Amino acid sequence: MVINFSRFGDNWYAVVLRHALAALRNTATTFSTASYLNQRETISLAFKDALTSMFQNKFLGGAAVYDFQLRRVSFDANVSYSVLMAGK
Repeated sequence: MVINFSRFGDNWYAVVLRHALAALRNTATTFSTASYLNQRETISLAFKDALTSMFQNKFLGGAAVYDFQLRRVSFDANVSYSVLMAGK
């Protein structure tokens, strides 16, 4: 199946991006701070599944996410320090 994004007009990219970021934000909040340091592969798979589900639900199943790489995670300085100190 080919997704016809023309129904979103010239702004189709912003629509897809908005839905994708919402799916990632909703998934991101289900993991603890420590999980981002210790379970990156698990989180990456959860993000991939969330994006695939979003495409199937919002865009009629026209796309599948085959891979997702969690390249960078940023924390507030106080959180980073607390996590590092807890590991000692």
